[in-house]
Amino acid sequence: SGQGVPVPLTCRSAAAENHRRMQNVDYVECQASSWALAADGLIQLLTQRGVGQGQVLGVDAHSSHNGEGGAAVFCAHYSMLLPSLGILNLRYMRFEEVVEDEHNWATISKRATSKLSIKRAISVTASSSIDQEVVLCCFYYSRGTEKQALQEVSEVVAPAWKDAAERLITMVEAAGLCNGQVQWIDAYWLPFMKGSVALSAYFCRSLHGNGPLRLSYSLRTGGSW
Repeated sequence: SGQGVPVPLTCRSAAAENHRRMQNVDYVECQASSWALAADGLIQLLTQRGVGQGQVLGVDAHSSHNGEGGAAVFCAHYSMLLPSLGILNLRYMRFEEVVEDEHNWATISKRATSKLSIKRAISVTASSSIDQEVVLCCFYYSRGTEKQALQEVSEVVAPAWKDAAERLITMVEAAGLCNGQVQWIDAYWLPFMKGSVALSAYFCRSLHGNGPLRLSYSLRTGGSW
């Protein structure tokens, strides 16, 4: 996520199932003139490829100002090796607001996780948008899958991506989580952060866990997205 800043960052657990999740991974990307059009287009692309429930690894929002047809971009990674639990039934909630400081951002983030309630979330992803606006989009399965308890989130803001990743890993590993309970880690930069970057880990303690959580990461910066 972010404002045209290519920062692919993958966090993965040491569990065998999560290793399987990282095999044969493919992606689709949709760029449009608005976040709603980009989200709708992404869901259509996933459906056209026959992706089912349980096969989407995550969705990321990032903005692009390269003149190639729009500023709003969503990218979804998925693996057809994972078992399909039925028709995709992917939906989303979108929040677009002016964010001037940390308080505004915390309010939007809290509202988003509250509205997710017991929905089976896939990703909660943020990006800068036009001027001081920020978009926060929550993707979830609308039906046909097991519900879960309320989402929790841990956020780290740091001067550099490496610092943020190491601090976030320390934080979530100390939270007593298990492998399989961290659902998504989002990387983003927002205008009010004034040069700092952020990572947020979204997790749910009611999900089945498999041993103590152990995370590592890979990081690439620079170049085109």
